[in-house]
Amino acid sequence: MRRSFTHALERRGLKVAAAASAAEALVACETFSPDIVIADYYMGDEPAMDVMRELRRRHPGIMVLLTSDAFATEQTIGSITLHPKPS
Repeated sequence: MRRSFTHALERRGLKVAAAASAAEALVACETFSPDIVIADYYMGDEPAMDVMRELRRRHPGIMVLLTSDAFATEQTIGSITLHPKPS
């Protein structure tokens, strides 16, 4: 899925930095300074909510889109909306 998103966004002329883990994403955001982060809710190595909070702490105003294939429809958890992955 990461490669698909990367290629689709790059074909549209956007600059993309892909990360395979939460740690890689945090490092990439220090050197890349993105406008938006698209992340899987179930990242594996660290809870996505923790990563999202850390990204927002380091980069106030950054947009974070959490997605998951565990949800068939849009879900809201507190003030966070999770979007299902496109099929």
